[in-house]
Amino acid sequence: MNDFFINKPDNTITPDLTTEILNKSDAIEYHKSLPVYKVTPVVSLSNLARKYGIGNIYVKDESHRFGLNAFKGLGASYAIHKVLEQNPDVGIFCTATDGNHGKAVAWAARISGKKAVIFVPNDTTE
Repeated sequence: MNDFFINKPDNTITPDLTTEILNKSDAIEYHKSLPVYKVTPVVSLSNLARKYGIGNIYVKDESHRFGLNAFKGLGASYAIHKVLEQNPDVGIFCTATDGNHGKAVAWAARISGKKAVIFVPNDTTE
């Protein structure tokens, strides 16, 4: 019985609506234009790789992304950017969350000079 699964992707991108939208977007350029943008570090997990007898394991460390401790800032900030491109008069962004999404929307609204209202369920963990 295997204790792990080795994914061997063929690195092809399947053409679909999502990839079509992403290919037409300026998301990377937009995020690089933010004053707080930094390249996400890739961390080598050499001890774990040694444990499983493989060459190496690398992970992207998203814990520093925009100071949010999550990758969610990418989608929220780009979505708000695109909304404001079409309608700069939007003044308040609203969402419901039980985690990082709300934090990302609030952050993205703030860097855009806008307000955010975030609804959080009572039973959400701190």
